[in-house]
Amino acid sequence: RPDFLHTYDVKPDEAVSAFKTRVQHREGVPVSQQRLIHQGREMMEGTLADYKVREMSTIDMTMRLRGG
Repeated sequence: RPDFLHTYDVKPDEAVSAFKTRVQHREGVPVSQQRLIHQGREMMEGTLADYKVREMSTIDMTMRLRGG
């Protein structure tokens, strides 16, 4: 499966949960399945600034898969 690059305008004080909701609306990936990684740290809670996200940062998203 190919990788995709999508650009988002971000504000450092934006909550990670709010950003994940924006990703869900734009990409169609439910928040519960998103795993966002910035500089090797999984973004779980807090704000984007807590993870040192700034202009031109790259956030990787992988999808959580259900076991079965």
